[in-house]
Amino acid sequence: PICTSELKAFAQEHETLRDAGVQVFGMNTNGLGSHARFQERDRFPFPLLSDFFGEVVRAYGLWDEDERKSRRALVLVGGDGVVRYVEPHFNPGNLAAFEAVFAELGLA
Repeated sequence: PICTSELKAFAQEHETLRDAGVQVFGMNTNGLGSHARFQERDRFPFPLLSDFFGEVVRAYGLWDEDERKSRRALVLVGGDGVVRYVEPHFNPGNLAAFEAVFAELGLA
């Protein structure tokens, strides 16, 4: 699945991101049990957060009413809590998209 590929791409860059002061989180509307199984299997070096009631994804405009679930997206939030960058349907296989994220973070 794309979500797994996306998380694995950021896991590979986790040390670089961490050293630059960037905190990485995965989040969706699945429950904690689902996240625990996912984390057990893939061992991501960052936490997976559950927005079970969809409050955050709705606030970010990422709720798909027809599908009744969150849309996949990459969101960069500054230390001040302000959303700095949103990339819907982020594809880690698209080098230009990945480079845009690093540029937005001042790491390119």
